[in-house]
This record gives sequence, structure tokens and C-alpha cells, in this order.
Amino acid sequence: MGKKSVRITQLLLLLAGIRFVGFLLDLEAERVTDQLYDRDKNDVIKGLGTQEHVNGHKKALIWLHGFQDTPEAFASQLAMLRKQDLFDVYVPLQPYRGRTLQALANISNNVVLDFLEKYCAKVAATHEHVVIVGLSYGGAALLGLHHQQRLPNNVTLVLQSPAIYVQWNSFWGNVLIRVYGLWRKYANYPSIGAQTPSFDSGDAHAREFIRREKSLRYKAIPAVKFTNKLDDAYRDELANLTQPFYVIMAKDDNRVHYDKIYAKGMRNPNCHFYSFPSGSHMVHWSKFRHEILDLFTNIVLTAPQVYQPEGALRSFYSQGRKASGNGRHGS
Repeated sequence: MGKKSVRITQLLLLLAGIRFVGFLLDLEAERVTDQLYDRDKNDVIKGLGTQEHVNGHKKALIWLHGFQDTPEAFASQLAMLRKQDLFDVYVPLQPYRGRTLQALANISNNVVLDFLEKYCAKVAATHEHVVIVGLSYGGAALLGLHHQQRLPNNVTLVLQSPAIYVQWNSFWGNVLIRVYGLWRKYANYPSIGAQTPSFDSGDAHAREFIRREKSLRYKAIPAVKFTNKLDDAYRDELANLTQPFYVIMAKDDNRVHYDKIYAKGMRNPNCHFYSFPSGSHMVHWSKFRHEILDLFTNIVLTAPQVYQPEGALRSFYSQGRKASGNGRHGS
């Protein structure tokens, strides 16, 4: 065997060894995270299942959580809305989330969209009007359902920090994801932006919420790829929505490109854009969390008409921005 053949063999053995180490690390990650929390008979982490407040109201709010989130992402908001009891509230646990790393790694956008279509249709069938808020991945999923004409007619869409124009969904970002994916399925390395819990996804006020949130401690690389596919497929739908809709996000969002989303949204005369000066991606946990919950509440109570803030609220939402006569707010 020549020297070149020996070197090739040695390289292949080295690569196989590295891949085997990654396989063992993934098995250990699954073993550890499987032991973190108790689970119910459906393998869902206890406390992370679907949450609903149903009291026979004519209007309803559906909250769709994000990429690796669960209904726990809206727990404090739901508690406040239960007390107010102004409308019904639904926070479904989406497929693959709130379970295990193995389940998350097998995510399918089509399965999630099918589930959300059926869930939203069921709620819409029993209410006069429904406001659907999609956070991050949930927002991108709403754009996908709209593109495929799979949403009920009696709904208003609110996109909160939608997972379109995702910052890591770039050429080099995808190269990194694919190269890393050859080694491992799971990642929790701050050096490549894969730390979980993601304390940098919110401001100082959000960190306590993030600290309390039950987390699987790893990002599932196959799931990241599916998030990017959803972004690529439906980011342009923001300019095509034919009914009034809302976008709510922070200017310093560090998961998606605020400027690109704002520019795309403002091309659509149906877009009502509310931006906050800070709060990052999980802006509903930020120091503006009470104002944002009030905004959600007013949107639901006003729907299907467009909510037009007045007085101090209009001044607050318009702070540092120009507001046109049709109620659209921008930077």
C-alpha cells in the first residue's frame, strides 16, 4: 500500500472516529435530557402541554409558540388574561416540542402546519372572530398557512418576531449547520450561537423568565434546518397578505433581521407595524411586557376592525417613529 493510500486510510479512520465520538455525545445528551423532567403518558414534559382558557366568549386569542418553545412561553400572559376573562385563550403545544431531543430532531414542517390548520379551524368554528399570534417559528408557520390558503376566514394574524430573514439563515450559517450536522445532531456551544437556555434572546427583564423555563439544554440541528426551510419558503408572503395584519417586534432583535422585515412589511398597505426600542427576540418578556400584553388585548377586543391606539398609547407606540393616517407605525 502506497503512502498516499495509507494517508487516505488514516484520514478516513480519523473522520470515522470523530463521527463516532459525536454519536456517543448525542446518546449522552439524549440520556441526560430524558432524565431532566417527568413526562406524561404522551411523553410530554409535565406542565408543558396545551393551555386553554375557555369561557364561552365570542372572541378568542390563539398563541403559537416558537422554534424550541412550548406554551410555557406565554404562561405569565395567560395567567393575567385568565383573571381579566375578556376572551377565550388557546395556547397549543405543537408537534415535536416539549417532549424529547429525539422528537425535536425529527420535526416536519408539514406535520406542524397540518396540526395548526386543524387546531385553528376548530377554534374559529366556535367563535365569531379569532386573533392568531405567531411567535418566531409560529409566525413563519402562519405565513405558510396563509400562502397555502389553509386559514379560516374569520381570523386576524399577528406576527411577533416572525422567524423570517433569520440571521443564521445565511450562506455561511448554513455551511456551519451542515458541517456541524455531519458530526452531531445536537449542539449547546455558545461559540457557535447554540447555547440553551438562550439568555441573549431577551433583555435583563426577560432573563428570569428564561431561567425558569424548562429547556432541553440543546438545539436540535435537524430542527434548525427545517426552520430555515420555512423561512426560505414563506418570507416573501409578508408582502402578500390581503387582510389587515400586525407585526410586533423589537428593533434590537438578535435572531431575525428587523430592518428587512420592516421593509418587507411596509410594502404591504395591510401591515400595521409596532416596533419597540429594545427587548430582543422574546420582546413579550421584556420591560415592555405589560404594554405588549395590552396591545394584544386591544387587538383582540377591536377585531375584526383594525386597532388604532389613541392618546398616550398612540404616543408610546409612535415614540421615535412616524405614524401615517392609516395607523401604520414604522421606524
